[in-house]
This record gives sequence, C-alpha cells and structure tokens, in this order.
Amino acid sequence: MKKRMTITLTFLAVIAMLLVIAGCAGAPKTIQAEKPSPVKDGDYFPEGVYLAALQFVSWEDRITTAKVYPVTILAEASENTKHQAEVKPVIPIAGAGEDPDGSWKWTQFVFTSRPAVQDELETGMWILCVNLERPMETEELKNAEWAYRQISSLDELHKDLVEVRWYDTYYWQDRTWKVNVKNIRIPENHFPEDAAF
Repeated sequence: MKKRMTITLTFLAVIAMLLVIAGCAGAPKTIQAEKPSPVKDGDYFPEGVYLAALQFVSWEDRITTAKVYPVTILAEASENTKHQAEVKPVIPIAGAGEDPDGSWKWTQFVFTSRPAVQDELETGMWILCVNLERPMETEELKNAEWAYRQISSLDELHKDLVEVRWYDTYYWQDRTWKVNVKNIRIPENHFPEDAAF
C-alpha cells in the first residue's frame, strides 16, 4: 500500500510539474509598451508645429496684438511667395473669413518658439501667450489660440503671473491682463518693425 501511495504521489508530483511547465509555456509574453517619442527639447508641441500670426490688430501703423495659432507649414516662405509661408492651422479658426474651415492660410509671420522659463522673463519683452491666469494643461496649450503681447509688469512673478499689455481697438485704450508663466512661449523671431499688414 505504501509503495502504491508513493507511486501515486510521485505521479501526481510529475503531473503537477508538467502542468506548471505547460502553463508557463502557454502564458502570454510580457510586451513592454513603447514609450512615446520625446518632443523636441521638452516642448509640448510636436516636431513640425509652429505658431503663426494669422489675424492682426494694428493701430496707427504699429502692431498692437496678433492672434496666433498652432500650424504646420505646407510651403516655406520664399521670394516667389512674397516671403509668405503657406500654413495649415491645426485647430479651427473662428471667423476665418475667406477660409471658414481653417484649412490653409498665408502669412509672413511664423514663429519658432519654446516654453518660457520664469528666470528669463523681463519687462518690455515680447512674448506669445494664452490669456489665462490659471496654468493650462499640455493638451489645452496645444489646441489654444495664442496672442503676441508685451510684458508690462513682473510684480506678481512669485505667483507665476506676468502682466501683459496691448492696445484694444474696441475700447480705444491700452489694456493689461495677467497671464500664467506656464501659458507663455518665447519667440525666437519677432515681427519686423517695418511689417506691413
């Protein structure tokens, strides 16, 4: 009886071992998810997305502000295009006039820009920003309408707020607004002083 019990236990142990081995062989392999490709230099805009001024507000021959949108470039600016680039907005543009679906635009003002760092901000500096005091999430920033503004005060920089100014042609006066530092980009190129609109 003992011999039979030993054979039975040995048989069960072998079967259990075979089941474990078979179970491991049939288990799905762990697949490591691909990491998303890094954006350029820690930027939230993917490669090939720029900010372009497509709607301008000027007063007495000076730029007061411009509505700026994320775009991809369809055709680079050249002498043949009168120094204008053909761009495609990546978000819909309200009141786009001749192009209501926002599928294309021509502009001579395409900005290369990067997210701002608090220490580099100075009074008088021209920036690209979204006019909100609250810090925006990355996805919101990617799909926002931006503005070209001038920093007028850094008094609340300790709160991550910067005051910007522009000339409001609706109210016919200079206006100011507070913007969160996270909602600011530094343009690497600016409007030329002799820009024609």
